[in-house]
Amino acid sequence: MHERAREFFKSTFPRLRVYMSTHQLAEIYYVLAFRRARIPRGEAESIVRAIIEDGSIIKVPLTLERVEEVIQTSAESGVHVWDYLCFLPVKDYVNTVFTCDRRFLKIGGSMGLRRSTP
Repeated sequence: MHERAREFFKSTFPRLRVYMSTHQLAEIYYVLAFRRARIPRGEAESIVRAIIEDGSIIKVPLTLERVEEVIQTSAESGVHVWDYLCFLPVKDYVNTVFTCDRRFLKIGGSMGLRRSTP
């Protein structure tokens, strides 16, 4: 999976217009520094800072209205709130979900988006 993701970022990613929620920035930092990867926190911070400073990645703010939608949708679907915090803020801007996470594939499909794994 990691090799496929690496190839995706080298070949396909540069041609895409990428949107991410501001919540995702914190989640990326957490996963890198404290969860799976557990790289040094300074290195994780540098990665997230590079994403923040990358003007080609559009960061969509998390509004109170979206938080309300996130909670309602999570309650209705049974999918935990953290995935919806990443997805719902950007849903109006994207037509395809690229992910290795099966929950995001499910969420994207339920919203009528194309789904693709790297």
